[in-house]
Amino acid sequence: MEEPKLNPERWLDNHGDDLYRYALPQVRNRETAEELVQETFVGALRGRDKFAGQSSERTWLISILKHRIADYYRRRWREMPATELAADEAGDEFVQGLFDRGDHWKRSPRWWFQPRAAL
Repeated sequence: MEEPKLNPERWLDNHGDDLYRYALPQVRNRETAEELVQETFVGALRGRDKFAGQSSERTWLISILKHRIADYYRRRWREMPATELAADEAGDEFVQGLFDRGDHWKRSPRWWFQPRAAL
């Protein structure tokens, strides 16, 4: 059985623009998209022995890029400050409507005294 052929020397020329066009709308930041494409090439180079040839080189690279984008968002979510997580204005208004200035319930929720009914 013939070993699948990869041409890492041509990846940037052959696939760089496609990978960048795929990444940019996903992350909405040019520098981040460029970094993710670079990470994709590095990851592909390191893992080229795992390429089974069951897809095209381009499809394989885009698959790696998809994983890099998912990792980017996981990392970003974990590192996001709590103030940014709570920045949803509609949610803030809703929560503020539940409590008074002393952070006490304005009105106890119905489920507060009937947990079984709430379930």
